[in-house]
Amino acid sequence: MHEHWDALEADWLRFYGRDLRADLYGPTPLGFRRVAALIHWLPPDAALWRSMGLSWSEERELLAVNIEVLDSLRRAFLMANSKKGTKPPEPVRIPRPWQKQERPAGRGTRLRDLLSQAGLQVKVVPRGGGE
Repeated sequence: MHEHWDALEADWLRFYGRDLRADLYGPTPLGFRRVAALIHWLPPDAALWRSMGLSWSEERELLAVNIEVLDSLRRAFLMANSKKGTKPPEPVRIPRPWQKQERPAGRGTRLRDLLSQAGLQVKVVPRGGGE
């Protein structure tokens, strides 16, 4: 947990307006149960969850569902316009942070990788508009 201490300390100040060090080691420390409850109920956009790779907002969920639904429509279109016996392409699945995910070797989970897995070409243009 020490690698996420800075994120937790920033969240403690941001969301509770208190000094974490004082709440843990000061003259009137908070009890373990209260500290654990306050950590557990940090909002989804907390720095702690982001630093642990567990951040997943409603917007991200909606985007992931949108990509998966669009991919299912793409697959249905391809199958409707393919010869009989054609194997459908693999569906795109956006990994959720709470799901144990076995990733195939050599495949990332960045948006570019997921879109290319779905058969969509992505051109990355550097910031500033250069080629």
